[in-house]
Amino acid sequence: MTRKSNKDNLVEHPEIDKLEKQLRKQKAQEMADEAARAHAAEVARAQEEGRDPPPPPPNPQDPAGDVNVHNLKLEHLQSETMTLPMLSSWIETLSIHHFLQGMTMRSSLRS
Repeated sequence: MTRKSNKDNLVEHPEIDKLEKQLRKQKAQEMADEAARAHAAEVARAQEEGRDPPPPPPNPQDPAGDVNVHNLKLEHLQSETMTLPMLSSWIETLSIHHFLQGMTMRSSLRS
């Protein structure tokens, strides 16, 4: 990362970048630990009251729902032998999806 020095010259500071990266990791770990402690307390409270425990908090490193369907299809296709009909249908599906996505965006811009 580059920063401005006193003379407004761009200078690289790798040691500062390394410390900032380490601090971000440490802060993320502390936040995850705090969320885990809060969840454990909520589970204990729910068990005392005879309720079902709440679901675990989402993992920020592995967000569920941010699944890239195109990557899954590509991995699936790469695991098989790709024939020409398979490849052409896959390409058609991608282009139709892209077209429909563009149409949806255009209609939302008009309103």
